[in-house]
Amino acid sequence: MARRLGPAFRLALTACATTLTVAGCASTTPVMLPAVGPSAARVETKTPTDGVLVVYSDTVTEAKHRTPPVYAHSGYVVRKNRGQLVARVDNNASEVEAEPEKLPLPPGLYEVQARATNVGTVIVPVVIAPGQRTDVFLDARGMPQKDAAGLSDPVRLADGRVVGPRAAPSP
Repeated sequence: MARRLGPAFRLALTACATTLTVAGCASTTPVMLPAVGPSAARVETKTPTDGVLVVYSDTVTEAKHRTPPVYAHSGYVVRKNRGQLVARVDNNASEVEAEPEKLPLPPGLYEVQARATNVGTVIVPVVIAPGQRTDVFLDARGMPQKDAAGLSDPVRLADGRVVGPRAAPSP
């Protein structure tokens, strides 16, 4: 004699199967993006020949006892062109606000490996120029619209969010 499954059990079974299917199809291969260059904004650095990198990576919720949650940016890794590790960045400059860290770097081409909201891991080549700031927007909001509007050929994620200005081709 066959037993009939209740609606609650069928719903749970369907949810479990859907979760396993989606998780099994998720790609672990990082998404490669075109190079992002510095903005026109000038920055003050300890060494005038350095530039600054700011990565607005995917956010994670950090809740502490009896305080409102803080949506801190997730950490990321910076490498030189041959994969040499330059820095591991926790990426939460403040315990009170969700501001990403400002990382001073010598001029050059680097690769940032970070999490982008609703995308997963991405690898973004970035150009650091002396006295300039390079911003990489990978969080849910993307680059602010007022800043993105002035870009002629921005780097974008597949969903249309602007990551930053496209780096000028090297001579």
